[in-house]
Amino acid sequence: MKKRMFFSSIVLVSVLKLQGQDLPSGFKNWFSVGAELSVSKKLAFDISLLNCTNTKPYELQFLQLSLGGTYKLHKNTYLLAGVEQFHFRSGSQFELYHKLSTGIQFRRIFGVPIKNIFEVEWYFPQQKKHRIRGVYTISYALKNKVLPWHGRPFLKGQLYYYYDGVPLTYYDANREVVAHHAPNDFHRFRLTGGLVLKPAKRWSISLYYAWNKEFNTSLTENRDLNILSKNGSKIKYPFNDYSVLGLSFTHQFKLD
Repeated sequence: MKKRMFFSSIVLVSVLKLQGQDLPSGFKNWFSVGAELSVSKKLAFDISLLNCTNTKPYELQFLQLSLGGTYKLHKNTYLLAGVEQFHFRSGSQFELYHKLSTGIQFRRIFGVPIKNIFEVEWYFPQQKKHRIRGVYTISYALKNKVLPWHGRPFLKGQLYYYYDGVPLTYYDANREVVAHHAPNDFHRFRLTGGLVLKPAKRWSISLYYAWNKEFNTSLTENRDLNILSKNGSKIKYPFNDYSVLGLSFTHQFKLD
C-alpha cells in the first residue's frame, strides 16, 4: 500500500509539473544578447541569453541559455547543432529544462537566396505535448540601400511537428474510448517579421514581431490537441497562442 501511495505521488507530481510548460496566452517581450565566433571559413559557434517577460502581469516567464555550432558542408549547405538550458516559470517557482537540436540549412536553392532549415529538437525532461519536435524554417532577408545601418527587413515562417508527448485519451460522440496515444502531428506555426541593423562593423541589432498559433490538422485521426475531457468539464492540452515583440543584440568575433 505504501509503495502504491509513493508511486501515485510521483506520478501526480510529474503531471503537475507538466501543466506549466506552455507560455501563458497574450503578449510577450523577448530580449536577448549574444556573441558569434567564426573559427574558420567553415566552422562557427554562437552563444546567447534570452529572457521572456509576460506583460499581464509583468513578470519573468523564462530565462534561456543557448550554445550552438555551424559547420559549412558545401557552398550553401550547413550542418547545425545546439544545446539549450532554460529556467521556466511554474507558479511561483522555476523549473529547469534542456533541449538538444541538430539540423541542416540551405542558404540558397536554385539560385534564390531563401534560407531553408530542417531541424529536430529533443527535450528533457519530456514536455507535455511532445518530447521530440521537428521544425521547418523558411526565411528571406531583403537587401536594400535605403535604410540606415545597412538595415535588412526579414520575414520568417516556422512549422512545428510534435512527437512523443504525454498520451491523451480520445473519445467518440458517445464518450467511449477510441484511442490513447501522443498527439503526434503538425501543431504549431510561427510567423516572424522584423529588421536587422548593423550600427557598427561587428554589431547587429534585430527588432522583430512574432505571432504563434497552435492548431489541429486532422491529417491523422485522433491526434488533436485542445480536446474535451471525458465528462466535458475541461479542455486537455489547450491551444497555446501568443505574440512577441523582441529585441536582440549580437557581437561577431573572428579568428580566421
